[in-house]
Amino acid sequence: MKAFLKLSFVLLVALSLAGVSYAQVPSGTKAVAGGPVVNVEAKEEGPKVTRAVGEVTAVDPDGGTLRVRTKDKELLLALESKAAKRSLQTLKAGDTVTVSYFEMEETFAYGLWPLVVINSLIFIIFAFSFARPRTTRDWRSLGAFSAFVVALFTEMYGFPLTIYLLSGWLGNSYPGLDLFSHNAGHLWQTLLGWKGDPHTGLLHEASYLIILGGFIVIGSAWWVLYRAQRSHALAVRGPYAYVRHPQYVGFMIVMLGFLLQWPTLITLLMFPVLVTMYIRLARREEREVKVDFGEEYARYTEVTPAFVPRLGRKKHKVTYLRPHDADEDWVSEALTAGDSEEGR
Repeated sequence: MKAFLKLSFVLLVALSLAGVSYAQVPSGTKAVAGGPVVNVEAKEEGPKVTRAVGEVTAVDPDGGTLRVRTKDKELLLALESKAAKRSLQTLKAGDTVTVSYFEMEETFAYGLWPLVVINSLIFIIFAFSFARPRTTRDWRSLGAFSAFVVALFTEMYGFPLTIYLLSGWLGNSYPGLDLFSHNAGHLWQTLLGWKGDPHTGLLHEASYLIILGGFIVIGSAWWVLYRAQRSHALAVRGPYAYVRHPQYVGFMIVMLGFLLQWPTLITLLMFPVLVTMYIRLARREEREVKVDFGEEYARYTEVTPAFVPRLGRKKHKVTYLRPHDADEDWVSEALTAGDSEEGR
């Protein structure tokens, strides 16, 4: 378990640091309507400073950005100094300004298909190592999760379909937003009006903890199930003491973490469909387990919820009848039975 936790931590930290390298929007300096221009500090080997006159189309004092339409193009200026940002409070749309800015080389933050493939494979292989699919149903569960992951990373690094479809509304509602920058894909940050780098924000860090927690549930549940199957016993220890289908719960938790980090229209639509599929798979599994364990499994279902654990429950030792295909008697210990006959 220690090695597993170390691997999980290293992998998630590596992914958090391996972001897309993309150029910042052109940075400028103080822009005063009809007034003088404070030139940017440019070294001789630095980019060329350009001077232009144009009309203000949008101002975002909090974000420190300014949109200016000149004769031949529209500029998105990111002001860096505090004095320059304060000057934005005096501007409004329609003002004529003179600005000096760096012409910086921009790189489109999408179309990075190798990253789509690499990240998808990393998480699919990671999920495979936790779930260890053996049956057709196991492969179907992993396949559904894999489809979710591919759809997610396709929009994160390949083509931003959600941003494209919502570009009109986002452009009108958030005029200072650079729609096709990588940061714009963190939609919760934008919708909540939070400023700063989304990669260091609360939602982004929380999403990693949730994703890691989901994989821990999946991995620990697999070991309990594997040992129980080898001894022809019913899995009731570990996560199975709290819910009857912890591996499906783990996949749902991981998907929730991804939705918290990078929501897309496709994954938001896929999530309830996949949850419904997992519930149906779980019910089908239960019908099969009832055939093998009968009364024992019936008692287990009475005291253990399917997907959502109950809070404030006590643990008791519960002895069950042995399954019909077991060679000797056995005892299932530490079963959470808050409302069982022994727990009443």
